[in-house]
Amino acid sequence: MRGLMTVDRVDPAEFLAYVHEVDLACVPPDPVLAAALARLPGRKLIHTNGSTRHAQRLLDHLGLASAFSGVIDIVDAGYEPKPALAGYHELLRRHRVRPETALMVEDIARNLVPAAALGMTTAWVRGTLDWAALGADGDHIHYVVDNLGQFLTAAVPAEPAPEGAADAARSDPDGPADRRARLDGCTDDRR
Repeated sequence: MRGLMTVDRVDPAEFLAYVHEVDLACVPPDPVLAAALARLPGRKLIHTNGSTRHAQRLLDHLGLASAFSGVIDIVDAGYEPKPALAGYHELLRRHRVRPETALMVEDIARNLVPAAALGMTTAWVRGTLDWAALGADGDHIHYVVDNLGQFLTAAVPAEPAPEGAADAARSDPDGPADRRARLDGCTDDRR
């Protein structure tokens, strides 16, 4: 985007309007993700290298619009795409987010470097694109996720834990430092 603006003098608003006029039929709804987001406490925000209009269009298409309370887009970030810090700082400032209480979920591993540096917990949604995995072996990745809906479902139990569950968790034979919990669809790679 930045190169198109500075080198080719492309109008960013026109470009974003054009590039995001895509058929969303290839993006199927995910009922498991929708249910998990509905149960997940706290605010859910979007930080995108796209436009707010595109994010809202996609959320409407997926039936997820009501789960999210705000969007920080490429315009809000001064046309500096992730992983540049501008958008992360704007997200924290505008929505009064304390980084130590936030989970940043991202499908491009290098985009989690600033989030981790700011103190956020990070989850990388592993995909099939090699370039999106560059940097995925760094300490900035706390969770590696294969299925976001399953990951979030496991994070927020549907019912209160049975009595004694906390004691069972404390008696983990590997201890908290060596824990390598396997959840359906995700790996806890917290370092």
